[in-house]
Amino acid sequence: MFNYLILFYYYIIKMGIIINDIITFNNGIKQTDCYCSIHDNMIDISKNNENNTHTNQKKYNVISSYNIWASKDARNNNLILLDRKNISLNLDANELETNVNLFTLLYNKIKSDYTNYTDDI
Repeated sequence: MFNYLILFYYYIIKMGIIINDIITFNNGIKQTDCYCSIHDNMIDISKNNENNTHTNQKKYNVISSYNIWASKDARNNNLILLDRKNISLNLDANELETNVNLFTLLYNKIKSDYTNYTDDI
């Protein structure tokens, strides 16, 4: 089982997307083909105490962040980040209990912010 966890952890860290859109950063610099990844950022799951009064369904907040580097090479060579952005999802209990892959959900949320990207798995 320990080997499985190492393999799973390695897969998560290496998973990312290449953003082919032109991104304008806070300093005004524009960049295309940036690499982004959740990398080794924490993923926090917390119960939302504001239950749906109609169905009494429990809701959960999933919060993490993702890093943006100039390129995949910059990420692989541990160069400085260009940006770090927060990401959040609101899920109900059924979504968490149905063998869901949180990383897939988080990456799909990240992809929704961009029009042109390439998966890098």
